[in-house]
Amino acid sequence: SDSQLEDAVKEVRSITPNIGQRRLLGALRARGFRIQRWRVRYCLRRKDPLGTALRWSTPVYRRKYSVPTPNALWHIDGNHKLTRYRFVVHCCVDGYSRVIVYATLTDNNRADTVLELFIKGVQSLAYLQE
Repeated sequence: SDSQLEDAVKEVRSITPNIGQRRLLGALRARGFRIQRWRVRYCLRRKDPLGTALRWSTPVYRRKYSVPTPNALWHIDGNHKLTRYRFVVHCCVDGYSRVIVYATLTDNNRADTVLELFIKGVQSLAYLQE
């Protein structure tokens, strides 16, 4: 009910006063609430309109992205949005040159599969540098 939700929001905000919608939703779900995002937004706007406005008006300052040399930093990631169809996308990109080391579609997310892709990517780059 709304009163239970408001009590839980009050409790969470007493611990973390500047909490935003996403973290509040996670905190409520951790306390066993099954609740829609719009209800959390509505409750937060009603309980803390000033804080909501301040969070919206505060810009997020991004850091400058800097990698000193090629192969100094690689970004490896897997995308699991298609797991219901048994597809996992694995990618690796060099942070300096943005060269795609590998981009592969697999049917699993096992560590040995990712390691095998990484080794093949290293070998393909070694072949290109010869």
